[in-house]
Amino acid sequence: MDGINTFDTKMLVDHWLAMWNGDLAIAERIIAPSLRVHLPAFGMPPEEGINDPESMARWIGLFRSSFSSASFHCELGPFTDGDHVISRFRFTGTWKGAARRWHRRQPAPQSASPAWTP
Repeated sequence: MDGINTFDTKMLVDHWLAMWNGDLAIAERIIAPSLRVHLPAFGMPPEEGINDPESMARWIGLFRSSFSSASFHCELGPFTDGDHVISRFRFTGTWKGAARRWHRRQPAPQSASPAWTP
């Protein structure tokens, strides 16, 4: 985290949890302008479409919309190791069905919208 004089790990984890618990606007403050995610191949949208704070927030919102009483909390940590923050998070919720099913398929052309976008 070069350029940051004081780094509050607890605040970062609190913001991360707030985002996953529905405060999607916080993504602009805690997610890098450009990012790469790694998702399981089954049951998730193509990871190529999640590449900035806006698309990350949209994906989290879509994920949360598939569950009632969705809740994330920190079970362990946070711990720091240099520039890395390590925590274990737990999700609880009741599946109510997805508004759209996510399927892995061939990446969409760059000009097309990701298939999972609401």
